[in-house]
Amino acid sequence: MCLMGRLYTEPHELKTVIFEQFRGVFQRFTAALHRCLPNMSQEVLFWHLFFTVGSMAHTMSAGSILEHFFHGHCDPADVDKTIRYLTAFAAAGFRVALPESSGESA
Repeated sequence: MCLMGRLYTEPHELKTVIFEQFRGVFQRFTAALHRCLPNMSQEVLFWHLFFTVGSMAHTMSAGSILEHFFHGHCDPADVDKTIRYLTAFAAAGFRVALPESSGESA
């Protein structure tokens, strides 16, 4: 987990090389995810996936911050519990139906 988290915090050039190694897996995963969520546009699905991966990367690279800020109320060393919380968070995000982009900026 720490290695994957670290990869997300490295300079862009290194990330590009690493992500090229996972391109096939990512393409198969996004195709399977789209089959599970056929009514979700690719744009929305990709944003949800981007935010989910970001949450995972942050948890893997900065999970120890939990101990500092929350004074023992969260234990990042409890990997099973961390995975359950992160899975519930990500699943809730994919359940949210967002309106399609209208082209307007907020």
